[in-house]
Amino acid sequence: MTLDELFLLIPQWILLAAAAALMLMEPFGRPAGRRRLGLVTVAAVAAAAYALQLQWGLEPRSIAGGMIRIDGFSLFFQWLFLVIAGLSAVLSTDFNQREGIDRGEYYALLLTACSGMSLAAMSEDLILTFIGIEILSLSTYILAGFKRRDIASNEASLKYFLLGSFATAILLYGIALVYGATGSTQYQAIRASAALQGEIPALLLPGLGLLLVGVGFKIGLVPFHSWVPDVYEGAPSPVTAFMAVGPKAAGIAALLRILAEALPGLAPDWTRILWLLAVLTMTLGNAAALVQSNVKRMLAYSAIAQAGYILVGVVVHTREGFTAALFYLVIYTVMSLVAFGVILALSGPGDRRVHLDDYAGLGRRAPYAAAAMGITLLALAGIPLTGGFMGKFFLFGSAVKAGFVGLAVIAVLNSVLSVFYYFRVLVYMYMKEAPGGTTDIDPVSRPVWAILAIGVLLILWLGVSPDRFLALAGYSSLGLK
Repeated sequence: MTLDELFLLIPQWILLAAAAALMLMEPFGRPAGRRRLGLVTVAAVAAAAYALQLQWGLEPRSIAGGMIRIDGFSLFFQWLFLVIAGLSAVLSTDFNQREGIDRGEYYALLLTACSGMSLAAMSEDLILTFIGIEILSLSTYILAGFKRRDIASNEASLKYFLLGSFATAILLYGIALVYGATGSTQYQAIRASAALQGEIPALLLPGLGLLLVGVGFKIGLVPFHSWVPDVYEGAPSPVTAFMAVGPKAAGIAALLRILAEALPGLAPDWTRILWLLAVLTMTLGNAAALVQSNVKRMLAYSAIAQAGYILVGVVVHTREGFTAALFYLVIYTVMSLVAFGVILALSGPGDRRVHLDDYAGLGRRAPYAAAAMGITLLALAGIPLTGGFMGKFFLFGSAVKAGFVGLAVIAVLNSVLSVFYYFRVLVYMYMKEAPGGTTDIDPVSRPVWAILAIGVLLILWLGVSPDRFLALAGYSSLGLK
């Protein structure tokens, strides 16, 4: 690898070097220095973002023997992953100190997971994609169980690890079948081999199916979603916030690369499969969320449904559909981080105030937090003048233009169905009295308030002026060949 190619990977070196430094700060640093762990993490993310900015506008190119692609698509997702990691670190700082889990390895795992996600988005080789996904997976397995003295956290980690191991095996089997069918694991070579053979190799379709299972597990698609509600509920709230957006975005990035660059010749086949998965995912996710009384579990099923909406843009497999999917992914990231930010800010010692009854009367007890949660829930429901509405408008509109009218109608009906459980939280916050004996809300730190305020402003801004972010998503989707 040349020096020029090494320069293009500087953001990854920064993240990994910072992760190693955080691990060393734990045994050799003073106890008072632990308070600066989050600051070091944010500084590393900022440095990586600056290095990434220097690459903006460069000509797209492949490096490392064609295994890594540097283009608008990979830069877009790297930026998104850095934002997710940085905000997750800020949200984690006060929570971790309160819960006694403020340790260097926590933040090191966040940065390592971010590096794995970036690798999955840049990869143009199935083996490298697998490595990136596994780096992310191993980090999140540990993060989910980071509250080692909490039974629910341990159970969440173990369940995620066991099911994730099966998904990993299936993904590897799919890679093996694709290699057997085409003789390569590089996307462009797979594409060329399938085209040269004239007809679809016998092993390629089963390989595609197993790849969709492995990646679908990370995204949380039905029927590979069973881990999502239990893991989201049991994991520490900052980890839940990270998992709700990070692995999902990485899975979408990997899926788009594989389908659009390696297997476009199988579009008629994977379109039918993804159409069914999208319908099942959004329908089951919304239906299950209707009966949840735990807010974290409700948002977990909501996250499943949101994955179904994003999948609509992939099913369309047009430039407009891919652009709409990337745009909605940005909006969903903001909405999810704000929602889980409010949850962890109000969760109290032990991370226990996560039921609907705990939110009764919140509009009077914590008006600003209730307002942030309320606006976010309206956006998740797709109410006009919010970013959620504009994201769904472009997604469903791209489906209609491409002729997938039935899929768009099902998505709209599911969006209407979701209004019930989102508005139920609003009813509890503003129309119900707090039960007797309800404890006062703990003060929310200024950094968390800043994240919530900026997130709410972005949700409202994207609802009335989405042009810039939409143009950025369009430019980024041009990286897909």
